Amino acid sequence: MNRTVRQLMDEQASWLVGRDEEMALLRRMLGDGGPLIAFIHGIAGVGKSAIAEAFAVQAREQGATVLQLDGRAIQPTPDGFFAALEDKTGGALKNATEGASRLARLAGRVILIVDTYELLRMLDPWFRQTFVPALPDTVRIVLSGREPPMSGWLSDFGGLFRGIAVENLTRSGAEVLLEREGLDAAEADGVYRLARGHPLSLRLAAVALSGRSQVGLEARTVKAVVEGLTELYLGVLDPKTREALDAASVVRRPTLSLLGAMLPDTAPQDAFARLRSLPFVQLGDDGLVVHDTVREAVAALLRSADPERSRRYRAAAWRQLRAEVAVASLSDNWRYTADLLFILQNPIVREAFFPTTDHLYSIEAASSADVPSIRAIADHHLEPALATVVDTWWRLAPYAFRVLRDRGNAVAGFYLICEIDAVSHRLVEADAVMRQCWEHLRSHPVPRGQKVLVNRMWLGAEGGEGPSPAQAASWLDVKRLYMDLRPNLRRIYTMVRDLPTFGPMVAPLGFAPLPGAPASFDGVADYVAMLDFGPSSIDGWLANLVAVELQIDDGSILDLVQHQLVLDGRRIDLTKLEFSVMSYLNQRKGSVVERGDLLRDVWGHDVGGGSNVLEANVKSLRRKLGDRATSIETIRGLGYRFTAPN
Repeated sequence: MNRTVRQLMDEQASWLVGRDEEMALLRRMLGDGGPLIAFIHGIAGVGKSAIAEAFAVQAREQGATVLQLDGRAIQPTPDGFFAALEDKTGGALKNATEGASRLARLAGRVILIVDTYELLRMLDPWFRQTFVPALPDTVRIVLSGREPPMSGWLSDFGGLFRGIAVENLTRSGAEVLLEREGLDAAEADGVYRLARGHPLSLRLAAVALSGRSQVGLEARTVKAVVEGLTELYLGVLDPKTREALDAASVVRRPTLSLLGAMLPDTAPQDAFARLRSLPFVQLGDDGLVVHDTVREAVAALLRSADPERSRRYRAAAWRQLRAEVAVASLSDNWRYTADLLFILQNPIVREAFFPTTDHLYSIEAASSADVPSIRAIADHHLEPALATVVDTWWRLAPYAFRVLRDRGNAVAGFYLICEIDAVSHRLVEADAVMRQCWEHLRSHPVPRGQKVLVNRMWLGAEGGEGPSPAQAASWLDVKRLYMDLRPNLRRIYTMVRDLPTFGPMVAPLGFAPLPGAPASFDGVADYVAMLDFGPSSIDGWLANLVAVELQIDDGSILDLVQHQLVLDGRRIDLTKLEFSVMSYLNQRKGSVVERGDLLRDVWGHDVGGGSNVLEANVKSLRRKLGDRATSIETIRGLGYRFTAPN
């Protein structure tokens, strides 16, 4: 009978194969002379989580309090991290000082373990610069992730910090592991020649190749080995388990409700149990977790062999997630956002939120010591007139500057971003591009209480504005602000000089150039592109992107691309406000939407309590709906409810 990863981890907690050196270093953290922070890193499937789990067990045995967090379930913002810490310690936390005080009150040595840390890239600067320095010296931090730590960890903490690079097992360690899997010496030799010392590959091979006289698989990389072994492993699964694994591969966290939606002819409890029995599946904080490398291989095989079934699974998951997020608590919002992001295959969005590039840069607020580097980059890539604007921004809005540091701690680039309300009138007058943004915002206001970001520029030391790892890192940090401001972020203005390159890249996301002539600096145009996320902010925007990508109408009468009603094949145009109201109601299908929420989130200007603009808009929508007008139901004293028309 197959074992789960959790069971394997529990076994290895008392007997971890081939990791004596790593465990010895971690055990030093339990005393007074060892490091305060350890960063375990290595390729996928090499055993990082198993090491962290084994250390957690040993630390508890020695009387330490151990708190284990999973980066997959944490919104990559300070608030998201505090929410995860609250779940482990109880009681609300507002800032790093409160979090540190909470941990200080715990008895004895405290070990805080954060696994899959690579998913918290957006959080890394705050975690390193604000949270960790505030901790008492009774707390030890263990981070585990695929990527090496940024240089900032070593430069900030010196001898208090240790990086632990996890490599493949030695041959002797691999042989011990395979012996535990029940293989004899001859079988173990064949498996080792194939998988070398990569633990996940060894386990997959032990199951997939057991009893086969020939391996018949050659690969040059660990990724290729895992992909090949996964395909072989799938061949030994029974059809129902294979179907459950296929469905699980297209979502971030297979839950009972998602499995039920994707596999309507299968009991979700049965599919869930089948998945839990697999050796590369474990139970996480918010659902099952299929090992990333295996999940990617299974999803790729499904897309190539049966693209329609892959699309159907994703569409069913989208519908279920939309239904669940409508009634989810605020604390659960990030999980649903991450779920929608995972379903989305748009390469620009996926790379922005789940980058595949190496973690080459740390990003932090600029200081006065960075000014010479910022000026040098600006002078190298910008015309004198625009370089002068950068100087003006530093003088009037230094808080808007964020710098990228490479592994040598040098400034590799910078970018400017802030909320538009924070920009002074002096800066608006000094920067023609900011004047364009202000004028557009005045003529197209957002509802009261909703936020607007301005991303004035990004420049890499090497490539300037052009596509590069530095630019990708900047975009990732912008997404951190997206998460910080949700659900109140409504719009972002961003500036680009090379519109022919960037325009087609971002147009599918909803960005569009502002009308009118662009601002010019020394004869070079500086364009402004604007993205309005809509009444439902980031979550609604992402949901719509998924719907468009999957060509989902969900039985819906609303065309999200053309902004039209679709009734019996007829298309009926909607005004901007009608579409916003209809979209808002459609996203909350079946739920009561209060009148005040509609007025606040949809209208772009202050609407007095006695105004009937909403009622007039709903009346117009009902007229266009014709015999489906009753699908918008008035809930007396509250607001409206939209139900899918027959």
